[in-house]
Amino acid sequence: MREVLAYSTFFTTIGLVISRPRIGAWFRIGPGTAAIAGALVMLALGLVDLADLGTALTTLWRPFVGIAAIMVTT
Repeated sequence: MREVLAYSTFFTTIGLVISRPRIGAWFRIGPGTAAIAGALVMLALGLVDLADLGTALTTLWRPFVGIAAIMVTT
């Protein structure tokens, strides 16, 4: 059952990223918002721990900084 919840959350997040639905007149769900919502849902369902999120952040901060630097440079 945990796998079904994890995969459905993942595919819902991907669906939100691709479709970018509009909520109200001014707010559109972007990739970052969808990713944060997916992470919060998985955290609320107990599929990931706070330690997992911390590990992901400490592992991926350098690529995030690199991508941000490339975006600022271009």
